[in-house]
Amino acid sequence: MKNVIVVFFTCLLMSGQIMAADHNYGLAPSLEVTAPADQGSLYDKRDGFTYAWKRDRYGEIRLQGYHPSGATNSFRVKPNRDMDGFDSKGNYWTYNHLTGMFFNFGTEEAIFTGKQP
Repeated sequence: MKNVIVVFFTCLLMSGQIMAADHNYGLAPSLEVTAPADQGSLYDKRDGFTYAWKRDRYGEIRLQGYHPSGATNSFRVKPNRDMDGFDSKGNYWTYNHLTGMFFNFGTEEAIFTGKQP
């Protein structure tokens, strides 16, 4: 459960950091975006994961997390700010930014985070 929550909040924090760069290319949540893809890496000192990320031309961001222990996780941030992915145990999870609801299908854990702006 702790890993799921850490991954979830890491997703929220990193999605804000990455999405804040949208103004550089004028990206909007639209399939008509023609800007080149962005990519990079981030290190989360709170959980020790290093994330490789890449944004495609449609604004979707895919992240792959690597931990020195060998654990991995992956997720994507959609242009509408919804997220989904797999935690370090391979459990699929989703987050709906309009409802503020997080659900992990493997652990059946549901967390209401409150509606996001």
